[in-house]
Amino acid sequence: MKFIFVMCLALVGTVFGENHTFTLKDGRTLEAEIMGVSAGKVSLKRSDGKTIPVPANVFVEADVAYIKQWAMFEGVRSTSKFKLSIERKKVKSWDQERLGTISYTDGSSEEDQVVGKTDYDEVAFEIVLNNRNKYALSDLILEYNIYYEQMSNSQEKEPGQYVLSGSIKLDTIGAQSKQELLTKTVTVYKDESDSSFLNAQVLKGDVHGIVCRICTMQDKKKVVLRSDGLPEKLSETKAWASESKLSVLPKFRTKD
Repeated sequence: MKFIFVMCLALVGTVFGENHTFTLKDGRTLEAEIMGVSAGKVSLKRSDGKTIPVPANVFVEADVAYIKQWAMFEGVRSTSKFKLSIERKKVKSWDQERLGTISYTDGSSEEDQVVGKTDYDEVAFEIVLNNRNKYALSDLILEYNIYYEQMSNSQEKEPGQYVLSGSIKLDTIGAQSKQELLTKTVTVYKDESDSSFLNAQVLKGDVHGIVCRICTMQDKKKVVLRSDGLPEKLSETKAWASESKLSVLPKFRTKD
């Protein structure tokens, strides 16, 4: 009988990385820890330290489900079997000349004159999930936080720090197949006053990067299986945060 993996996460209170009591269909039991799963067989390390290969389908249904879930968890956590690549994408860029009123020392003034320029960048991230396992993965959720900053007025000593959050329920990722995803977009801007004016200012924004995590739901609780970032160290330096995005972009008077 061929053992086919169809990942379904219905186990409650499962703990991996320790001994588990496996029950064979004839009622006998075996205390062992899973070391690996391949080609329908599970590699079990017994309490005496010996590792043995056993056909997965000799166990009762609950233990078969346990083996499937172990394989799925390990299949996602493995950086060689489950590749997650992230690429920053500039979706759109544009600029606008900013209009204002110029006042002169003789008391005169001119309205609707160019007093500065604002450059906008709209950024997203492309995420490619490459499942190199020999079985499909399902019931997964991709969550992400995009971290960015923006200085919105000259009174700020430091730019405001913001987070754009997103969540994507993943379709089943077939065995040895890829899935490509695109995040929401973030828009930052650089507003620069004409340098010939007094109190000329530059208001800058920047996108620091993204942190992604692959999760699943177990017993109505979220289990984080994997965390990756771009840049890579961002997942270590940025704590997972609630969304706090810049509410609106500035509205300047511009040329039609």
